[in-house]
Amino acid sequence: MSFKNIEANKNLKILKYSILKRDDKGITTGQFQKGASELIKSTIKKFPGSLLTGPSARVVFEYANKNVIQIDGPVEDVLFAAVAKIKEKKNPAKRDQFHQAFMSDWNNTTFSLTAYQKDFLNEKIKESNVSVSGLARDTNQNRQSVYYQLSGERGITIENALKYAAKLNVDPADLLLPKQLTTIWGYVNTLQDVITDENYYPGRVYPSAKKETVVVPRDIYKSNIRAIKIDARGSMYHNQVAFYYKDNQSNLEINNKLCVVGIKVKGFFDEELIYFYFGLYEEYRGKKTLLNPDPYCDESKKIIYQDFDFEFISPIVSLVDPKSIQDATVAKKYMPTEVLMSQQDAERKLADLTVQYEFKMKDLKLQNEKDRAKGAKLLAEYEKAQRELEEKTEQVKRTLSGEVMKAVKDLYYEQKEGEKALYDQIKNLTEDKKRA
Repeated sequence: MSFKNIEANKNLKILKYSILKRDDKGITTGQFQKGASELIKSTIKKFPGSLLTGPSARVVFEYANKNVIQIDGPVEDVLFAAVAKIKEKKNPAKRDQFHQAFMSDWNNTTFSLTAYQKDFLNEKIKESNVSVSGLARDTNQNRQSVYYQLSGERGITIENALKYAAKLNVDPADLLLPKQLTTIWGYVNTLQDVITDENYYPGRVYPSAKKETVVVPRDIYKSNIRAIKIDARGSMYHNQVAFYYKDNQSNLEINNKLCVVGIKVKGFFDEELIYFYFGLYEEYRGKKTLLNPDPYCDESKKIIYQDFDFEFISPIVSLVDPKSIQDATVAKKYMPTEVLMSQQDAERKLADLTVQYEFKMKDLKLQNEKDRAKGAKLLAEYEKAQRELEEKTEQVKRTLSGEVMKAVKDLYYEQKEGEKALYDQIKNLTEDKKRA
């Protein structure tokens, strides 16, 4: 797709202008100059954004004739548009070189926290009904410095954050960094079976169409943090979120611990699948057992799995009610990084695809069984028709055989009678001659 077509994307804001003057006093811009010119430089910025708007980016292309094209919008849309613009370079060697350099810069560009800090500080000031002048005075700050921070021209220092936090009644860490989030990729019921595309008995983790995010406590946050949620009304664990790390943590202390366990199972056509479970892991005399940790579950559902070899296991590092880590602020709106969320979305989609695969395998098996039944029925009808044909053939053979034998007998007796008549005739002639 050409850049001209991409310009119609309503998610993008594309500005075109020329730089008339660029010095320490700032930039003076003018009308975009017509005519071809070589693309010589690119500048990239990324912003965290919110869960509603998503992360955003800005790419600025500069040309030899001082023309500038500025592209703002969602991260993926901006990247797509920027690459399309780069592909318009005529010289293949320079085009490939520029593209490689751009992608390297793009991948190495981190999300700017200044935009987050600016938005968060503005929001907290509005909620607290504190004037900028009052905040500057109460925190012993220069009023102009506070304005710079509110406009995003300057970042907030640790010293500023500590002073503002005391005045605005917020966590100073929230003034410096976005709250870390992760998606809930699966749910588990500890009391009852859950029937979606198939039956998930208590303890087995199932995916859901819901896209739910949760704030991760800062003291346990790592990029490989994962979360499942217990959805079991009437359970002591209802609405609790269980955090664990994605990497296999079997080297840690796991015996008599709450864990997420991945167990390899056979599918309908002997394909290998991994089912995930939430439970209390216990190992005694070499035998592994996964117990239902819910004291309210039925006695028949106390054991989730027994005598198994796990493909994956990781202890639960924190089991919390999301409300306890969602303070009075709305910082939970902000995303940690684009990469983390996209990776978790991919894992969630993988879980969904696994379920769809199993569902399709069930349909395929059912259809296969129907086809086999239909084939068996057709084979039975064919064999029955074959037997009837053979019986009729034998009957015809017997009928024909009887008719042939009768015809032979009749011919035989007819021949005998003819011979007897001829003999009698010859005898009579002989006797007549003797008398003569």
